[in-house]
Amino acid sequence: MNLLIGITTILAQATAPAGPTAPTEAQPFSLPWTKYLVPLTFAVIIAVITVELVRRRKLREEYAMIWLAVSAVLLIIGIFPQIVIWLQDLLRMHYLTIVVLGLFSFLAVIMLHFSIVISRQSDQIRRLTQELAMMKRQLEDRQTPKPGLNEPAKQPGQADGPTGDNPSRE
Repeated sequence: MNLLIGITTILAQATAPAGPTAPTEAQPFSLPWTKYLVPLTFAVIIAVITVELVRRRKLREEYAMIWLAVSAVLLIIGIFPQIVIWLQDLLRMHYLTIVVLGLFSFLAVIMLHFSIVISRQSDQIRRLTQELAMMKRQLEDRQTPKPGLNEPAKQPGQADGPTGDNPSRE
């Protein structure tokens, strides 16, 4: 919890406006350059890392789409930071609260998605384990000789032993 308080304090100091916060007539949305630059930088970094991980086959395309969508949202926020201000006015919350709420929502959606994937893969692993056990059992049944089933029926006058000695012929 202290870590979250520390992060929010740092974010509040980094996003706090240096001058007056009221927009002037000449500049309706006067925002510090960091509110433009930080989301744009993160958007580019996330997009480049995602594409590189897909290229190296370390990240599957279905998950890459999630991260590219996150990058697109950050890009839009970086180009139009007024969206966050509009949300701030609409929800009557502070800028930092909107950012933390957005991060929490994103993490909740990611956790839900990964929980669904893990559940699906758990079911597949259980099914595959059951199929493997049945196949092993069938293979063992084929390789293990059953008493009386694999021995050929003896014909009259057939040799009893491997040497061909038949005591009845003597």
